[in-house]
Amino acid sequence: MKKSTEVYREYNKGIGLRIKKTRNLKNLSQMQLADQLNVSYQQVQKYEYGSSFVTVSRLKQISDVLSIPITAFIEQEAGGMDIFKLNKKEIGLINLFRELGGMKEKNKVVVLLEEMLVLAKD
Repeated sequence: MKKSTEVYREYNKGIGLRIKKTRNLKNLSQMQLADQLNVSYQQVQKYEYGSSFVTVSRLKQISDVLSIPITAFIEQEAGGMDIFKLNKKEIGLINLFRELGGMKEKNKVVVLLEEMLVLAKD
């Protein structure tokens, strides 16, 4: 059986990984996130690698900066898309999609992808 500190350390590493993945999804560097949090980029590294425990107040600040609910860092919704399991290509696709103009252009891309999926299944 693991000691409680080991369990919490592993849990903290999971939170750190989610911080890193969300930061990457938002196309922010560690330095940019650190500037918005008023901490050093080394501190952001420590949070992301789980070597520093993230306080609740700091996690709330991070969630505000990254525009994601604080609960996304500490729980997984059943049946929902797990944004923390996206690979680099998927994150890149989302970032490109976000760069598109308005909803009209985005809808065209969605329709195109849906048609490609239908063709791929044939």
